[in-house]
Amino acid sequence: MSDKLVQSTGNGTFDTSDGQSITWIYSGIGKPVDDRWVFYGIRLFNNTESESLSLLNNSIDLSKNVLGNETDYIWILK
Repeated sequence: MSDKLVQSTGNGTFDTSDGQSITWIYSGIGKPVDDRWVFYGIRLFNNTESESLSLLNNSIDLSKNVLGNETDYIWILK
């Protein structure tokens, strides 16, 4: 892999203010662009019993995150 790329993996949980949650796993590639790191990733959502998050069960998203920006972009694939 190029010295200018960073590979990342992780897992976590999205929690809502009313106590519902869904877990996920993530893999991404980051590269420096204009003195900021930009990460492009893919995330797999697991199953949840949470009613409001059940639409994400077993779904996949593509994401773009620019470190230092307040906005992340997530596209849910159907």
